[in-house]
Amino acid sequence: MGEGEVFALKLDREFVGKPWALASDEERQLYDVRGARDPFLFHIGKQAVAELRREGTLPAKYVESIATVVGVHLGTHYLRRGRNRRLPTLTPNAEQRVLAYIRTNLATGILLADLARIAGLSPFHFARAFRVSVGETPHQFIIRQRVERAQELLHTSGQIMTLTDAALQAGFSSQSHLNRCFREVCGMTPGEFLRKER
Repeated sequence: MGEGEVFALKLDREFVGKPWALASDEERQLYDVRGARDPFLFHIGKQAVAELRREGTLPAKYVESIATVVGVHLGTHYLRRGRNRRLPTLTPNAEQRVLAYIRTNLATGILLADLARIAGLSPFHFARAFRVSVGETPHQFIIRQRVERAQELLHTSGQIMTLTDAALQAGFSSQSHLNRCFREVCGMTPGEFLRKER
């Protein structure tokens, strides 16, 4: 974002204050963070603006992921809280069901609300529990799984499958989306990956 630019994201209480309060026997409130300098939130906003400029719009899944990540960050760093509580985790059965659903539906739209419903949790609690159990956010895990699926498709098809076809079958919106995520996960482009496979 350039000087003077503003990226505004309005969050419902269910993403920040309400779930934290319901998880304990005491009300919890956010500190007043207006005017605060937060490098993490600045980075999220900068990435969202860059995505908006590239694609012209932000998909609902992308916005939902941003809202959840920002909500967890605010709840973690700016919420008045009492006693420490153990971090939530997914039960082994819930984790297995969620991961199986993700791997089966990579080529389609995967919504956080659907994953939370499978786990029997609210989206907010699910996002926190997933990160504790799996070690990354649901969005990060899905992207990595899609990149791995694209690698499998490219490896088995060789020159037969185009990068665009591989991108769509792996669940990416376009070849450029695949290229960007592939580089972030693997440190190389799909084309460079193919050349290494020869």
